[in-house]
Amino acid sequence: MSEVATTIELTPRPGVGALAQRSPVAVVVIGVVLFSTGPVMVGAASVSGPVFSFWRLWIGVATLAVATLVHGRVVDRWPSREGWRRALVCGALFGTH
Repeated sequence: MSEVATTIELTPRPGVGALAQRSPVAVVVIGVVLFSTGPVMVGAASVSGPVFSFWRLWIGVATLAVATLVHGRVVDRWPSREGWRRALVCGALFGTH
């Protein structure tokens, strides 16, 4: 039996990847803080909950679309047709839920 040596290259990555490698707790703290601001924003809003949720979700769609476009241009890799189909099915199921 031969042994195969594997190495893991731990070079810092830009952005959140580098932060997660240096300090994984910082990534969790950022997530908790962002998650915790939601109820405060809803409480401070002058619109009803359904209206706030409607606009929050549409703003999320626009934000994720821009993030997808930027990511695609930076890494020159785009979602496949199957990837888009799965995302649309999951989105429809989530919206139905």
